[in-house]
Amino acid sequence: MRALVLLPLLCGCATSMTHMTTPQALEPGDWQVSGAWTGHANSVAASKSIQSGADLWERYMGEEEPGELSEDELRTLLDTGLAWALFRPGASYEIMGRVGLTDKLAQGLDLGLRTNFSEIKGDLKLQVWESPEARFAAALHAGYGYHFDLTSGFVEWLSLTSFSRHDLDLAATWGWSEGRVLRLWLGPRFIRSWIRTEPKLDGMIEDNLPATIDDYRPSDILGDEAISYFGSTNGLMVGYRWVFLVLELDVFWMSFHPTILDEQRTMSGLVLAPNLGLSATW
Repeated sequence: MRALVLLPLLCGCATSMTHMTTPQALEPGDWQVSGAWTGHANSVAASKSIQSGADLWERYMGEEEPGELSEDELRTLLDTGLAWALFRPGASYEIMGRVGLTDKLAQGLDLGLRTNFSEIKGDLKLQVWESPEARFAAALHAGYGYHFDLTSGFVEWLSLTSFSRHDLDLAATWGWSEGRVLRLWLGPRFIRSWIRTEPKLDGMIEDNLPATIDDYRPSDILGDEAISYFGSTNGLMVGYRWVFLVLELDVFWMSFHPTILDEQRTMSGLVLAPNLGLSATW
């Protein structure tokens, strides 16, 4: 039961899933600045809540004396707590900037940097192809993100544990542009996210902690884990010349099989990330 109380404190921040850039690389020295509202919804939080709610309803409404929770029921509640701690629906704001680096490598290379104030992510875009009339283009993308606000300092102090999360973001996009008013892109995308837990105290102190404190250690519930996202990015820019309205929908299947209290659990689900923003280029 202590684990159920502690799990919501993990305050897992969502991985940044925005893309917000066409396959066309910026010319050397050109800049792009964007601001976006981004949402995210993960089906695993809803599915686990329905499952645990059905179990509790059957137990407490179907029996006069429900008795103690079974191990399966307790694990279902733990799954639900972890799902809401790491994957609860939400929204945030992002700011992004890009700069053109060179046109000597393939069709061009540019660099981007973005943050939603809990994660910072850098990425490179290499344009690998362009049609003769420059209406169509294709690019490869690679990014790295670091979460610097996975939990509060108070939670880390209380749990004697530090938390970190890192993301690798890979994509290939194809795009089409119509004059200076319309741009469209789509393509497959893969994100790999690593969550790590580490004791905040040195080994000697950690080995001699009282059992009552050791019971609260989140790393006993959730250790080092990896999450894989398989999906696509799909976007549209409408505007004129330098300023565009950006509409984007990123769709993923999340594969997550964490080991919780020495048993592997399945916590996979569908992820939707709609984005709405403004982009300016000069």
